[in-house]
Amino acid sequence: AIKMVVASKIELYTALKEIKSDKIEKIYETHTNFVFMKVKNAKQVFDKMKENSIIIRNMGDYLRITAGSKEENEKMLETFKKVLEEV
Repeated sequence: AIKMVVASKIELYTALKEIKSDKIEKIYETHTNFVFMKVKNAKQVFDKMKENSIIIRNMGDYLRITAGSKEENEKMLETFKKVLEEV
């Protein structure tokens, strides 16, 4: 189970790093099951993600995104890219 969680987080981290957006200020490497990142308009991004039934954590100017299944990560990434264009 640990290997699956680590692999999921690495996939999510890698995919987020590939997103080209000036709204993503920094993505931090972690040794956990989530990705931590600094994002412009983090509260607005958080709210829009929530409107789309994607729950992430807002921590001021930062977002914490927990890695999920492959399907959950794909849905999150698809929604996240759209939201970044909107805010």
